[in-house]
Amino acid sequence: MEWDFNRSKGKRLVVAEENVVITESTRVIAVFCEFLSLPVWLCYSNQSPKDSETRNIYHFKRDTHKSASIVRQGFFPSSPLLHNTVFDTTLLQLYHRLSTRCPRLAIQPFVKSLCDLHGYAYQPYFTQQFTQSYDLYLAVIASIRKRVRQKLGRDDSNWRVLNTCPACQTEVVGEKNLGIGILTTMDGNDSLKRLDRREGNTTDENGLPCLGADKERPDPRDGGDDYFLKREEVDKWDRENWEKNVGNAVEEVMGDVEEFGCEQRWKNMKESVTAVMLGKYNESGIFVLLCRHGSVLLMADMVRSGEQHKYPLAIVNKLLSIMEKDRIQRQRPPPETKVGIGYDCGCKLKKTIERSPLKDLAKKQCLEVLIGILHGHGHGRTCQLDNLLLYKQWAGSEDLEGCERFFSKSNNNLAGATRYASKFHRRQTISEYAYHNDNFEVYANLSNFLVGKYRQVLATIATWSEVQRGMREQNIVEYNVFFQWLDEEREFLRSRKKVPEQETLEMDYYKLLAELKRCQYFISRETLSSLTQVFLHYNPSTGRTNNAGLRKKVADEREIEMKLLRDIQVLEAKLEIGAEERWKPDSAEWQAAEGKAKMADYQAALDKLEGLLVARIFELSKTHLAGTGYKMRRHILTAVKKRSKTIRTALNKYNAAAAALSPPRPAMKWEEVLENSFLSEFDILRDTRDDIRKKDWAKPANRQLQAEFFKVVRALEEKDRLHVEIKRLITYIKEETLFLLQKEREIEATNPALAYQMSLIRWERGRFNSLHHLRLQRIFKMKGFEQADRQFFRAGMSERTREIPASGEVREEVVELADGEDLEEDDDGEDDDEVGRKTEVLMSVGEDREKGDSIGVEDTG
Repeated sequence: MEWDFNRSKGKRLVVAEENVVITESTRVIAVFCEFLSLPVWLCYSNQSPKDSETRNIYHFKRDTHKSASIVRQGFFPSSPLLHNTVFDTTLLQLYHRLSTRCPRLAIQPFVKSLCDLHGYAYQPYFTQQFTQSYDLYLAVIASIRKRVRQKLGRDDSNWRVLNTCPACQTEVVGEKNLGIGILTTMDGNDSLKRLDRREGNTTDENGLPCLGADKERPDPRDGGDDYFLKREEVDKWDRENWEKNVGNAVEEVMGDVEEFGCEQRWKNMKESVTAVMLGKYNESGIFVLLCRHGSVLLMADMVRSGEQHKYPLAIVNKLLSIMEKDRIQRQRPPPETKVGIGYDCGCKLKKTIERSPLKDLAKKQCLEVLIGILHGHGHGRTCQLDNLLLYKQWAGSEDLEGCERFFSKSNNNLAGATRYASKFHRRQTISEYAYHNDNFEVYANLSNFLVGKYRQVLATIATWSEVQRGMREQNIVEYNVFFQWLDEEREFLRSRKKVPEQETLEMDYYKLLAELKRCQYFISRETLSSLTQVFLHYNPSTGRTNNAGLRKKVADEREIEMKLLRDIQVLEAKLEIGAEERWKPDSAEWQAAEGKAKMADYQAALDKLEGLLVARIFELSKTHLAGTGYKMRRHILTAVKKRSKTIRTALNKYNAAAAALSPPRPAMKWEEVLENSFLSEFDILRDTRDDIRKKDWAKPANRQLQAEFFKVVRALEEKDRLHVEIKRLITYIKEETLFLLQKEREIEATNPALAYQMSLIRWERGRFNSLHHLRLQRIFKMKGFEQADRQFFRAGMSERTREIPASGEVREEVVELADGEDLEEDDDGEDDDEVGRKTEVLMSVGEDREKGDSIGVEDTG
C-alpha cells in the first residue's frame, strides 16, 4: 500500500544509509525490460540503461525478512528466502487485469510472451516463478480489501451476499411492496471441472483397474474468499445425512405434495444419474446462485458427482440463513415479500424442500421456487401452470436464465485455465473472475439492463389494444375468463394425470392375450408347414430332412407360449377372471382394453415426439448463445439436422398411432411440429375419455390470446419492479459515494496509504456512475413513458441509512434531461392520462380476481 500510494503521488523512495543493508544481486522483470545488479537499471519504454533512472533494492533494518523490503519498494519476490528473481508490481497488475478480463489467458502463454519480448528462451521454471509471485500479489490484494472492509464496517462474512447488487438489495424507504422482493436463479455446470492429480492407473486386489494414489501437494489455503461454500456445509445436505433425521414425517409430507412427472424429462432430477462422475475429476463442476442482474451471490463445488440435490439445498439454506440472521440483527419484522429462486428442476426441488429440514426456514423466509422460461419448455403442462413465470404473480418479464448466460462466458474463458490447476488456484481464479464480473461487468451494465427491460416492457404494454380487440372478436367480456381457463385446464390435466391400476392391469392382460393369439397362430401355421416340408423334402436314401431351422423356430415359440400362459394366469388371478371367462376377441372387455392400449401407444408416441422437439429447441437456442464457438455451432447444427430425421420418424409413428384411435385423431404436419409454441399443447392431446378440443380454453386462438394477456400483465408488474430498481440504483450511487468519501477523509490524516486504497475501491464502481445517469435519461424519450413516473428517478433514503444515520448533509440527486431536450410525442396520440388509466385497469385484475369480482372489457378504441 505504501509503495502504491507513493507512486500515485509521484514520490521517490528516500532512504538513509544507516537504515539499510546491502543485499545480493537481483534480476528484476518488468513489462518492457529485465535487468540485473545492484544498482538495478530500470528501463522504461525504449530507453537505454544509461539514460534510465537508477534505483537500488534495499533491505530495511526494520523489516525482519528481505521479502517485506522488496514488496515495500514495488517488487514481488518469487521465493521467500532466495531473491534472485523479482517481478515488478506493475507487471503483476497488468496480468491481473488481463486475466480477469480474459481468463483464458493463462500464466504460461503470458510468461512466454515476456520471454519473446526480452529475448530469452522459455524455461518451464519461469512459469513457476511467476505463479509464486502472482499468488503473493493476490494475497496482498485480498489483505488490502479485508483491511478496507474492516475500516468500512463491512468485514462480516455475509455482508457481500446481502449487498452485492444495488438494484436487488438496496431497500429504499417508502418503495412499493413487490410480491417477490428479490429474484435469483441457480444452476450447475460441469465445464469448470478439475482433473485429480494421481499416480498412474493401477489395479485393485481383484485385478480390476482403479485410480492411482493421490499425489497432489497439501495446500491449506482456500482461495474461495466469501463466494464458495465449504464442502462440509454442502455434504451435510446429502440425502443420507438428513433423511434419517426427518423420520416418518417424509411420508406424511409427500402425501400432500403434487407429483408432476417431470423427473423422467431431466437427467439431473435422477439421483442414479447424478450420483457418480468420472473418477479422474475431483471437482466435477460448479453450482452458482445469481441475482437476476447477474451478480454472483454464492457458489459451491460439485465434488465427484453430478448436479445432486444437496447443492441447491445447501445454496438455498445458506442464502435464507444469511437473510434471517440479518433480519434478526436489524430487528426487522417478518418478511412481507417472497424470495424467488429460479431453477431448471424447480418442481422437484420444491418437493425436496418440503420433506427436508429446510422446510421451516423456507416457510419463514417465504421462499418461492420458480422455473425459468427456457427450461420451462421441458416440463409438463401441469407443472408449467403452477411454476412457469408467465403465470406467476409478480414474476414480471424476467426469464431467470442468467446462469446460462454466465456459463456461456465462463465455459470458454475459465474452463481451460482451471482444468489442470490445483484446488487452491482453481478457486482463486474463479473467485477473482466473479469479483471482476460483479464490479466491472454486471455493475457497469446494470443501467443498460434496466433501460433494455424498460423498452421491452413499454413495447409489450403497447400490445394491450390488440389483446382487447382479440377479446372482442372471441366474445370474451371479462378478464377473469383467462384465469378461469387456467383453472379449468389445470383441473382437467390433474384428473387425467394417472391411469387407474385396474386399467393398467386390463391393458397388460389384453396385450398378453393378443401376443398369445399371435404365438398360437404362428405355431399352428408353422407346424403344418413343418409337416409339409417333411413330406416334400424327405430323402429315402438318408432318412433326413432339411427343416431343422423351422423346427427350432416352432420350439422357441412353444417356449414363449408357456411363459405367456403363466403370466396370463397371474393377471387373471389379480383381475379375478376364471379360466372359462377368459376374454375373446369379440368380447366387450377385449375391445375396451384394445382401445385403451391403442391410446397408450398413442401417448407413448406423443411423449417421444415431444422429447425430441424439446431437445431440438435447446440445441437451437445454444447456437445463438454468446460464447458458442464456430466449431460448436457446426457440431450442434449437424446434430439438429440428424435429429430432424429422427423427428420425422417419430412423427410418422405418432400419425399411425393417432389414426388407429376411434375416432381417429387428426394427423400432424411437419410444419406444425416445428412451431415452438406447440409444445405447451402436448399434454392436452393426451385425453383418453373426453373430447376437449371444443372447449374454449383448448382452442388455439384463445390460447394465443391468453398468452398475450398474461404477457401484458407480467409487463406491468415488471414496470413496477423497474421503477423500484431504478430508484434503488440512484439511491445507492448517492449514498455509497458520500459514505466512502466520508470514510476516506476520516482516515486520510492517520493512514493516507489505506485511504488511497479505499479510493481505488470506491472508483471500481464509481467510474460507471455518470454512465448510469446518462443511460437512464434515455427512458424519458421512450414512446409510452409517463411523466408521472419521473418520481422514481430521484434518489431516496435506504433502509440501512435510516437505521444508522450518516453524519453530514445529504444532497438529493435527480436524473433529469439536459436543458433544451424535449420528450418525443407519441405517434398514436395517447396522452399520459390514457396510458395511466389502462395501467390501473390491468393492475386491478389480479386483486379483483382474489375478491371474486368480474371486470368487463373497456372499449378504449
